[in-house]
Amino acid sequence: MKKFPNIITGKFLMLAIFIVGLVFSVYLLERIDRSMSASRFPSDINMWKNTIIIFIFILFLIIYLLIIRSHQKNIENSKLKFRELFNLIPDGLLICSNEEILFSNVPASYILGNLYPEDLRGKQLSKYFNDENWRLIEFSIQKLKDTNATNVSVDVIYVNADSTQLHLEFIISNIFFNNESCNLFMLYDITERKNTDEDIKYYAYHDALTGLPNRKLFCDRLAQTQIMNKRKKLFGAIIFIDLDDFKAVNDSHGHGIGDKLLIQVGSQIKSSIRESDTVSRMGGDEFVVLLAELSVNREEAQSQAKMIGNKILMAINKTYTIKHIDYKVAASLGGVIFEGTNSSIEDLLMAADLSMYRAKSTGRNRLSFGYDAAPEAAK
Repeated sequence: MKKFPNIITGKFLMLAIFIVGLVFSVYLLERIDRSMSASRFPSDINMWKNTIIIFIFILFLIIYLLIIRSHQKNIENSKLKFRELFNLIPDGLLICSNEEILFSNVPASYILGNLYPEDLRGKQLSKYFNDENWRLIEFSIQKLKDTNATNVSVDVIYVNADSTQLHLEFIISNIFFNNESCNLFMLYDITERKNTDEDIKYYAYHDALTGLPNRKLFCDRLAQTQIMNKRKKLFGAIIFIDLDDFKAVNDSHGHGIGDKLLIQVGSQIKSSIRESDTVSRMGGDEFVVLLAELSVNREEAQSQAKMIGNKILMAINKTYTIKHIDYKVAASLGGVIFEGTNSSIEDLLMAADLSMYRAKSTGRNRLSFGYDAAPEAAK
């Protein structure tokens, strides 16, 4: 990296001017001495020589001091413009020597919880991060040295004074500052972007209304459960849930009330199953429950599934109060038992759906088991 130490160059220039001035003085005095060597008043000559020497020395000293003053003023103006330029940049900027903060602009001081940049100067950057995140920064600095890259970037987590967690992106590069090699840190608060990315990832697998797993996540978990149950020789079950006459609630009281009821119903279902089980909202007023790791015996597994299904039915079948109005909710449930990977996911869902429609056709507000999925081998 090229370095242009302007301060050192300026000092050498001023010293050269001063030396040239002295040489010129000596040369001038020699000329005066030769021209006045025939004079009959040597004492007067010596007096004039000394006077001229003092005058020239003072003259060049004044010039030298003026040049130094002008150069210092230029340096101060450059530093002021440097600070103004850095503070105009909307992103955070830090200049550090090892860990010590030499310079900070206003956005960087704000991100790190300080009102003024001066509050950061002289402090150790490492004190603002926990050990794990500081190690990430140190590793990136070392990577910059080892690879001779233009810059490196690293994402770290910073917790400010009010315990708010911020996601920061550091772009680190080398810079020559105050006659020494330093690191320039560009700070970007990417918390909003990270939260947005996490929301996108979350809602790709979860229902936006209830927060429950959606069909995609349910199918993934069902596939994993089938593989696990096959290895352990266990049965599992699916229970399909459809709320009875729920369309009438939406038509009579609006979708806002209907959405609130769906959220509460989803919560009731979740509270009535085991931690190892999964409840998913499939859309509209339909939910489906995955019961993993039931018994190794088919009849016993179906008995376990019926017991959990009836518990779900009782949890749903209650009165919900929204905005001081009571709403009675009931549901029809259909279940199917599966063993390992003998049936496809779509066939299992279809079999559970058929069992649910049998519950509706026989009076609603009840649980029905009886339709098994067709084995893959039978197709």
